[in-house]
Amino acid sequence: MPELRQRELRVEDKPFLAFLRRQRCCVCGAPPPVQAAHVRMPSSLYGKRAVGKGERPSDFWAVPLCGACHLDGPEAQHKIGEARFWRAHDLDPFALAKRLYKEFKG
Repeated sequence: MPELRQRELRVEDKPFLAFLRRQRCCVCGAPPPVQAAHVRMPSSLYGKRAVGKGERPSDFWAVPLCGACHLDGPEAQHKIGEARFWRAHDLDPFALAKRLYKEFKG
């Protein structure tokens, strides 16, 4: 029988999300305000586990994306899928999220 995993406690950081919304879009450079987009896909390299349906990752796994890159554009992250979106832009969202959170925390 497969082992059941307990959900990890989600860390919320509203000041960090507000900080992200004041940044430029990390993909196209659109000016603020932008959206705080949570990175949902997993990465063993960064210790980021997959999240289940209806579950949101901790806020420190978020990056700044404009509405067109995040939700609304024809090639938006939520339209073409996360992995494909980040590959298409040759960006590592995990490294970006970690760098931005470190910058925010100072």
